[in-house]
Amino acid sequence: MGTCTTLFGLVSPDLAEVDAVLDGLQLACDRGWDMVVIESHSARVVNMLHQDPELDLCTIGPILDPIRSLLTAHPHFHVSFISRNVNVVAHTLATLALRCTQSLFFDSVFPKII
Repeated sequence: MGTCTTLFGLVSPDLAEVDAVLDGLQLACDRGWDMVVIESHSARVVNMLHQDPELDLCTIGPILDPIRSLLTAHPHFHVSFISRNVNVVAHTLATLALRCTQSLFFDSVFPKII
């Protein structure tokens, strides 16, 4: 399952990654899934999610709170790091999203580009 969206007005790759992680976790909740692993190629975002929020002084710290809440409420949801060169599908979808004028969602039939 996947989705890709062009985000207008976001100036930071970190913010785009946070938005994607939150969307993925919310989708998992909406679908009623119990065990979910979100893989991110942003070690920085993953590290920020797993550090103590009290120690988080970065500007996007408060934006991470909804993700932290979902992870706390769902103990079998995890966000982990995966290197960019291994995460080819995500990179391909990001490239596709740059060319799209609307969001794409796919469940069992994937775009041919993958």
